[in-house]
Parts: sequence; C-alpha cells; structure tokens
Amino acid sequence: MGTIRALSDGRGESDKLSILNDLEFRCWIQCLLSADDFGVLPLSSALLRDDNLALATYPASIIDRALQVIVQLDLLVKFEHRGAAFIVNPLWQDVQQIPLPRATAYPAPPPDVLPRLSRATKRLFLARHPSYCEGDEARP
Repeated sequence: MGTIRALSDGRGESDKLSILNDLEFRCWIQCLLSADDFGVLPLSSALLRDDNLALATYPASIIDRALQVIVQLDLLVKFEHRGAAFIVNPLWQDVQQIPLPRATAYPAPPPDVLPRLSRATKRLFLARHPSYCEGDEARP
C-alpha cells in the first residue's frame, strides 16, 4: 500500500514473536505492510508473495504454513466474510494509531470477532469502518 507502518515495542507480542522462525516473522511483517488502515487483509499467500520479492521465491504452501502459525499464535485473528478468509491484527490501533483510516474494500471482522481485538482496535472499527458506520444492510 506504500504506507509507513509502526512496529510494536513488543508488549504483549514479544513471547509470541520469539517463537516465529525467520520466514514466519517475515510473513508477519509483510502482513503489517500489506494490511489496509484497519489492519485487515485477505488470508492469502498470493498477496504476500505479490507484495514481497523475497516471499515470492517460496512456494505458496510454505507461505500458507507460515500464516497458519501466525494465526495459531493469535498474532493475527482469522475471520470469514462471504466465504473468503481474512485476517486482522488484534493490536493494530494500539501500535498504528491511525486517526482517519483511508477507505477500504476489505470487510470488517464480524461482531463475534471484535472481543478478540484490543479496545482501541475495536473502537476503530466501530467508529470508522463503513460496515459498522453505515446502515444495517452494510453490517458484516
């Protein structure tokens, strides 16, 4: 997306991040870079491989496994929208502190996923994401 992203000082994530191998960590970093301003992106090895030349050298199955580990550690939270898998960073707004997120084509996590997000990240969705700000027909 051509956007500057902040990295966490590790609070709440450091133990989990230290478990990742080099490839998994690179995938996690690329997820931060590829996410929209709400911290959402498709759960897709193709997207990561398209956005990162180093990841493009790995087979999709290897990247898929790395993403599985990241989700299993709850560094990213998986959700479904209209049959497609997406991921969201649960601590997104705590680190990025985006006051006015840009428009996005990616869906918001459904209401049952919001409790797994930090208070600040949940507030960002509820206050700024079109799925929660528009009429009931747009709700996830």
